[in-house]
Amino acid sequence: MVYSIEGFIVLDSAANRYFSYVRKHLRPDGERLPLVFEATGVPAYYPTFLILDRRAKNAASGTLERIAHDLIHFGQVLAFEGLDDVHVRFGKGRYFNHAEIDAIAQTSSVTTPALRRLNNAKVVLARREQGFGKNEYVSNTVKHRRLTNFANYLDLVGRVNEARTSSTKERHRLSGERQAMYEQLRELRPKVRSSRVRGKIPYEELGRVIKFIANPEPSDLRQIWPNEAIRIRNFAIITVLVQCGLREGELRQLRADDVDLNQCTLMVARRPDDPEDPRLNEPNAKTSDRIIPLRHLVVERLENYILGPGSKVAEAGGSPFLFLSDGNRSRGKPVGRSVIVDAVRSLGAHLGIPHLHPHALRSAWVQNLVDWAIKNEIPQGELDRFANYLGGWSYFSKSASHYQGDHLTKKAYEHGLLVERER
Repeated sequence: MVYSIEGFIVLDSAANRYFSYVRKHLRPDGERLPLVFEATGVPAYYPTFLILDRRAKNAASGTLERIAHDLIHFGQVLAFEGLDDVHVRFGKGRYFNHAEIDAIAQTSSVTTPALRRLNNAKVVLARREQGFGKNEYVSNTVKHRRLTNFANYLDLVGRVNEARTSSTKERHRLSGERQAMYEQLRELRPKVRSSRVRGKIPYEELGRVIKFIANPEPSDLRQIWPNEAIRIRNFAIITVLVQCGLREGELRQLRADDVDLNQCTLMVARRPDDPEDPRLNEPNAKTSDRIIPLRHLVVERLENYILGPGSKVAEAGGSPFLFLSDGNRSRGKPVGRSVIVDAVRSLGAHLGIPHLHPHALRSAWVQNLVDWAIKNEIPQGELDRFANYLGGWSYFSKSASHYQGDHLTKKAYEHGLLVERER
């Protein structure tokens, strides 16, 4: 069956009732644009509409890609629940009722591969009624994000169809039903913990990381990274993460000329859609530009890498980026996320901190900053402003205070104990 929407031809065959795959396009100007495709290889109309709408509101490429994959999953949810005629249905002014919305919310908890298997025409009905195993469910964080994107998608499709309604009374009725559907989907989102709490590494263990980075034994470093070139690079990477508080993506997009060893500064610059970056999943500074003063410790380790193995690898690849891969197939190319993650995990394994991850080192940096502020009697307001700038948060952001909160509480507790001992 074929039907038309304002000049757009939409296929309504069984093979095209849900979206098929996501492909990210690297444009000549450097922009990375993910799109949802149907099984025929044609970009899906409404998902493209939503992605372009979010793109116009400055959503990052990674955010757009997550939306695209959530819409792929949404198509599987609709097919599983027998609701995959959503576009035809909304075009006729019929939105989902409460029972259907509840079903969508429940099925959004299931992994996409599990739904794909059950949506396969070869799967017998008995298998569909057996339910799902524990390993076929996603976290509340993923479910929360999915339902947010589902609600936004249905709201967009509904608004487009309402715009074609000639009757004002009918348009108002549809608008009310659409908003009720939108709010119900959002209310069904599970509550999630903030990213500051998820995967949290205890204060004492981060203190061990800071202490190790400040003065490690050479034999320990050789044990963590036996290869000398990799050791010098990874040690510089982790030192920058701990001492400068960079996010993992900000570190990977650093260029060699962002480091001024004479002035002892490091520039973190936003370079979205960089045509010189060959990585399809381009890293970038998440927030504002900033110039970070470097301690002698950081300068020394960066100098060891830049003038040592870094220069040799840079000559091989001609890349302007600071941290480069030394692998056989990727030599001279900017490092991927896995290089940073593996370096941090290797350090964590050596220190007996099995779940150490790159963002935890940003928390370690905040702890170090708080210790410095307490030692030098820096007022809380000044500490917040200083931390906001160095961390890349806005002037009025509370993010720095949130990161500092646990550590300041710990310090206050320790201070209270000292007072008690003096009495």
